[in-house]
Amino acid sequence: MSLLLVPPPARSGWRLVPARVQAMCAVELQKLRHDRTELYTRAVQPALWLLIFG
Repeated sequence: MSLLLVPPPARSGWRLVPARVQAMCAVELQKLRHDRTELYTRAVQPALWLLIFG
């Protein structure tokens, strides 16, 4: 009997995309939760782009 754990099979193709999207969303939500200035910056930035280039 082996005591080593066997990793799950690697995801490929379209099954990989939802897992990566979920991981990226989790990281971004954690950043927003810990740093409120990031939230304000993300809210104001599109308006600045419209003023500059619009």
